[in-house]
Amino acid sequence: MAAKGEKLLENVKKCLQNKEYDKVLGLFHSEQVENLETLKLITADLLEILLVHLNDENYKNNLELYTCCEEVMKLAATHSQAEEVLFELLQIVEESPSENVFTTALKCLQICLLRLKSDKSRALEWTLNSIVNRITELKLPSYVVSGYNQRQEQLLEQDDDVLKVLANYITLALFYEPLLEDVLKDKDDESKTINRRNVLCCFFLQLLGKPLCYLDLAKNEKLTNTYTMQCAASLVKAATRILDDPFYLLSLVEEKAKNKSHPPEEFDDLTSTENIFKMEEKLPIESMGIFYYLLIVEEIGFESAPKIYCPVYIFESCLYLVTDFLSRKAPTLQKRGLLLCHKTIDNMGELQIPDKSLFEPIHQNFTRVLSQIIAYSSIKSSRQSAVQLLKKYILRFSDESKCVTIKSLLLSVKHPGLQGYLGTIYKDLVAVKLATSGVEKLPACYSGEEFSDFILKQICVLQKGVETDLIENSDRIIPALNAIRFFAITDEKNLTGFWDVNKKIEKDFLDPLRMAINMSVAHYELEKNTVKNNKGLNEEYDRMAQMLSVSALNGSDVSLALDPERKVEVLDQGLTSLDLLKCLLARATECVEKRHKKK
Repeated sequence: MAAKGEKLLENVKKCLQNKEYDKVLGLFHSEQVENLETLKLITADLLEILLVHLNDENYKNNLELYTCCEEVMKLAATHSQAEEVLFELLQIVEESPSENVFTTALKCLQICLLRLKSDKSRALEWTLNSIVNRITELKLPSYVVSGYNQRQEQLLEQDDDVLKVLANYITLALFYEPLLEDVLKDKDDESKTINRRNVLCCFFLQLLGKPLCYLDLAKNEKLTNTYTMQCAASLVKAATRILDDPFYLLSLVEEKAKNKSHPPEEFDDLTSTENIFKMEEKLPIESMGIFYYLLIVEEIGFESAPKIYCPVYIFESCLYLVTDFLSRKAPTLQKRGLLLCHKTIDNMGELQIPDKSLFEPIHQNFTRVLSQIIAYSSIKSSRQSAVQLLKKYILRFSDESKCVTIKSLLLSVKHPGLQGYLGTIYKDLVAVKLATSGVEKLPACYSGEEFSDFILKQICVLQKGVETDLIENSDRIIPALNAIRFFAITDEKNLTGFWDVNKKIEKDFLDPLRMAINMSVAHYELEKNTVKNNKGLNEEYDRMAQMLSVSALNGSDVSLALDPERKVEVLDQGLTSLDLLKCLLARATECVEKRHKKK
């Protein structure tokens, strides 16, 4: 038999050298029973010969040779021991950089895997692991990960690297579709969690992660059939066909999120009762997040989901996925998290979040990372979406829990703009109660001691008294002045208790603010005269100029070596900001004084 094997190999080499490709295929025709039996003994050596010719050069310039070798390899996958061919093919997947050879290997792997029975789930697992490892290493342009603008988004699928990624996903669809149909027809041993169904499902969900997750996964009204969305939709629909209930995995999200840093050990026994979906390496939480984003936000495969789930349960389960996305650096993933949270809250209708949930760590982590997006994200649309989401989230609680959330955030966040916004939300909540027809008493959290504590310690605050940097803290001071004016005009019956603490507000906030404004204006004017007289800048101006580069100049760079005209312009902008504070302070004071005159 060894001699027959050597002879067959020599014949293959000779025919390939003589370009007699039909004869090569004829050696393994179905009528050549003896050669097909011999083939089983020379598989490894035969594949080694074929791989010499399976390369990009031949694919481009000698396609006939390439195709011949590919067909022989497929015959080997069909007639040789499937496990042996599988091992050789996995080496190709892991080592060959050629996309064409990878495609050839997938064709042969498909044949081998379809030949294997359901008790060979490990072979399927190893194969799919190798494929996922290769796909996750595909490169994307740096701007895709770091964040892209609308123009770049429209041109994503014209980038060569992106096209290469999508080409791989399209090829994979041709590879896995027959496997999916075969698995769905075959009932695996239900006592095993590592069966072909579950392994294949994890594969689909893994492919939703890197690199696909960084591409544009939003439906476009003009381009609803982008290649990216076609690939994503194909994977989601394939996964839902296996899962039956797409929301089944939500029950695992909390546990996976909590155990992310301590993944379960690798399973060695196919009879293990552990759940393969809990394994982070088999099903990363990032991939689960993309799956539920596509299912819930883009509504891909959503029609297959049972309608029995409580929207609050879905929201709270998805909050782990949302928080994970918002914690990542990639703006694209942050955007997915924001959209998923918006959608799950909207789907709640008029339902509220249970008050007890507020004290769960996940809610605290969510508000923390959301606040960071609001304060520090470089993407304007993300900041705006996060601001809207924060208010939408707060309004989903009872009155008491709304106030607890706002107070908690005010104690933890340091960004003046966010602090001012939270104060405005509280003011608006009180305004709604005051506007209620016939109201004679407000809830405790909007009146009396709680209201007084809130407005004195959270809203009307100058952190450093008269030495407070007014420009830097203007986004917090302006909402406070507006709140004072609002309550002075609206709360004539003193339902909130505003008039009980009015004197303290004047003493601890309005008077120090008035003094701080006057001091700052005088200081700025002095600096302005100094610059005009070419006497140079002192350290105080240097500090102020750096700060104004963000607040007064809307992000324009301010060099410490500015020419005198530009320096004067910077100082004038600071004076304009102070003048606005002065006007608002006068209006608030006037409203308060009118009340006193009426008395």
